[in-house]
Amino acid sequence: MAVRVAALSRATAMAAATALGCALALAPTTPAHALGVDVSCTGTFEIAFSPSLTDVSQGTVTNTDHASYATCVTGQPGSSASTHPEPGETCVDLLTRLTPYTEVITWQDGTKSTIAWTSVEATLSGATATGTVMSGHYLGDSATKVVDALSFTGTNPELCPLGDGTVSGVSGTVALTIESL
Repeated sequence: MAVRVAALSRATAMAAATALGCALALAPTTPAHALGVDVSCTGTFEIAFSPSLTDVSQGTVTNTDHASYATCVTGQPGSSASTHPEPGETCVDLLTRLTPYTEVITWQDGTKSTIAWTSVEATLSGATATGTVMSGHYLGDSATKVVDALSFTGTNPELCPLGDGTVSGVSGTVALTIESL
């Protein structure tokens, strides 16, 4: 009787292990994301200013932005384009927006994310923006965008902060991270 119970226990254990293994093998999987990171992409950005920026405010300046998030470690490539007014912008503060703004990113699969950028901090050669995905893909996630200004266009743009030039555009690199909360 003891041999029979032991054999039955082993058979039951084997059946349970097999069932568990099959259940795990057939369970749906989701893509793995490191520490809640849904998107981690780098690329380029361009901003055109109209009228060109000077060292003093000219009222409202129209900013036309283009960003390409082409190289992604996590997530898929995307791009954005927008035009918005920027009251009081000058070449002295050109990367630290004076007002919050939104960016609509169109991802490679056709889905979109609308990000409300609510905070912009100046860095040595650019700016870091933080915000939240307000609608679309990744709704509710936090977002961080780091821009590094590498090239300026205009009339003697390097002299603009001194009052001797203008800036009509800026371009450089951008890094975008979107994280689950």
